[in-house]
Amino acid sequence: MSGQQNWETIMQFAFLLTLLGISLIIKANIPFFKKHLVPTALFGGFIGLILGPELLNVVPFDRHALENMVYHFMAIGFIAMALKKRTRKSTENITNTGFAIVNTYIWQAALGLGITLLLFFTVMPELFPNFGLLLPLSYAQGPGQAFATGQSFELLQPATKALENGGNVGLSMATFGFLWAIIGGIPYMYFLRKKYKKAKSAGVPDTTTSDAAPDVQEHTGRVPISLYLDDLTIQAVLIGVCYLLTYLLLSGLELLIGKGSTLMTLFWGFQFMFGTLIAMGVRAILNVLSRKGIVRADHADNYLLQRISSTAFDIMIVASVCAVSLAVLGRYLVPVLILSTVGGIFTMVYSAKMAKRLYRSEQMEHAIGLYGMWTGTVVTAMALLKEVDPDGKSSVPESLVLGSGFGAVIGIPLMMVLSIPITAWVEDRFWLYAVTFGVFAVYSAVCLLGIRFSKKMHAKKAKAAQSP
Repeated sequence: MSGQQNWETIMQFAFLLTLLGISLIIKANIPFFKKHLVPTALFGGFIGLILGPELLNVVPFDRHALENMVYHFMAIGFIAMALKKRTRKSTENITNTGFAIVNTYIWQAALGLGITLLLFFTVMPELFPNFGLLLPLSYAQGPGQAFATGQSFELLQPATKALENGGNVGLSMATFGFLWAIIGGIPYMYFLRKKYKKAKSAGVPDTTTSDAAPDVQEHTGRVPISLYLDDLTIQAVLIGVCYLLTYLLLSGLELLIGKGSTLMTLFWGFQFMFGTLIAMGVRAILNVLSRKGIVRADHADNYLLQRISSTAFDIMIVASVCAVSLAVLGRYLVPVLILSTVGGIFTMVYSAKMAKRLYRSEQMEHAIGLYGMWTGTVVTAMALLKEVDPDGKSSVPESLVLGSGFGAVIGIPLMMVLSIPITAWVEDRFWLYAVTFGVFAVYSAVCLLGIRFSKKMHAKKAKAAQSP
């Protein structure tokens, strides 16, 4: 019995890796799947959903174990990304993208909350009105955050009858986000291609991919052998230290704020954001120590950290789809379909408008990348981007990844804002929903002013640099 228990967790992990291998073989050898843009991890997840307990019951998945993997691998992926050393040539696109990312959270949250409040007060009085807050968390932030926040809504359930099976509802919403990213992203990509090609032929300045050299990441090989640790092990050590600090920080905040409080529940759900900020701080410390000559080797290896991050996100995606409960989805199918459809259409229009407003060049590539990220993850963004930028010459990946880091910093107060509508429900003070929309409006205005200020500042710098 004990031997079987010891195998349970590792077997769940082995099942996921096997699914990734099967999906890779299918996509590499069957022309139909090879031609289409479904990411391998997402494809493997759908195979697992079919083979799992929900349908064929061939693979004995443990949904609780899968949900834990989604929660933790998301944080590992973001920490690995934040530890990478980068040389920034220009901060304009990064800053603008960061403001735009936070503004997207706000607009999607306002849209989702508005829809579910409308449904709650009209045709679905049994619906949890804060259900709509899962829209930005499942679309713009991915399955890990959607699960964590949905689970925090679920924890409110015994006292307030809030959102039963909230974690799985979040995973279901995130799966629909992936579907919108891929199925909706393909015609969206072709539409933008046609639009920008037409604009180019009409004499409009070309804003497509530049000829800048791609930012290729190579294995540095600079970690000294005398450390008696493998390069990959050292990266694992750095990530482990950052995640331990994340846990200690959240545990300390829990002592101050109170265990089980609404705000603390949200903080545990946003553990990846705290981990990202701590990793950025560790990266900054390493940079300072390196400049002062205290640390002579760059222990954080960009190549290996990127590989770890990609692997973590692949596992997170396949686990998130495998963990979806069709029974739970069926129960909430109507609001999920309404939210996901309205959210998908809105994000299409919004991405195109923001790309045109934010960037001086590569507007089409940025629009496609932003749409892929704001409905799925960075993985789906890269999958779509590869179709219009196969050689990796654009600066879009840098904008998305580094912009996400900047967005994480300026988006921290949003965690406090999310506690307002939850308090409105828990304490039956529905007037706080009006306060929530008011705060959303102010926060969005600040982000838009930040974009405007950033563009003016960089335009002034560019003009000064051109002056003799």
